[in-house]
Amino acid sequence: MNFERLFAKVLNYILYLIKYKEQKLERYENTIKIHIRNAGLLQNWVAAQLEVHETEFSRWVSGSRKPNSKQLTKLCRILSTSRQTLYPNGTYQKRFKIQ
Repeated sequence: MNFERLFAKVLNYILYLIKYKEQKLERYENTIKIHIRNAGLLQNWVAAQLEVHETEFSRWVSGSRKPNSKQLTKLCRILSTSRQTLYPNGTYQKRFKIQ
């Protein structure tokens, strides 16, 4: 294998890693933590009510992941709030099925 091909492969791999890390660092801004604190609840109690593991719920709060639609609806009921309040930047919008 000549030097140019090897260099091109290494460069492509480095660019792939950079792109992968950027995708991994994407955060979903939310106000879940604020609403839990204002309601006087504990994160582990809310996680138990949603029937999800505490670690998974912690990822929602930190913004590294987001709940599915059913879980989000349940969370809104528990915290007595709306989707728009929990995700003010519009990262979560309700979708309707057209029949």
